[in-house]
Amino acid sequence: ENDNNIKDFGFCHLDLHGGNANVIGEHLEFYDFDNSLCAPREYELSVFRWSCLIGKREEYWKSFYKNYKKNRKTNYMNYTKLEYYTVLRDLRVFELDIIKTNFYGENYISPEYISNRIKFQSSLLK
Repeated sequence: ENDNNIKDFGFCHLDLHGGNANVIGEHLEFYDFDNSLCAPREYELSVFRWSCLIGKREEYWKSFYKNYKKNRKTNYMNYTKLEYYTVLRDLRVFELDIIKTNFYGENYISPEYISNRIKFQSSLLK
């Protein structure tokens, strides 16, 4: 098969970040599958990338992605898609926070929070 025709699409957790996984002994356990469905794996990777960038742990992402590319054919997946999907992930989290204002009140989201989201998203698309 021609590597350029690989479509990396399949079952994805869609909320895969450190808060939804745990190391137990020598095993990695995942949970919170309520967002799961078939999707592009670039989005799945972007969620992990997003969590690393938000948590100021970019070195984790770089190390993971370097090794990921060694073990998976990634010709179809281009890094630009990951950048856009990372912005989409941030927008999804922002959407969920807006929904939370129905429960916690409009002060749940501050102008500073909105400004930080815009700055973060802009930094990804440079």
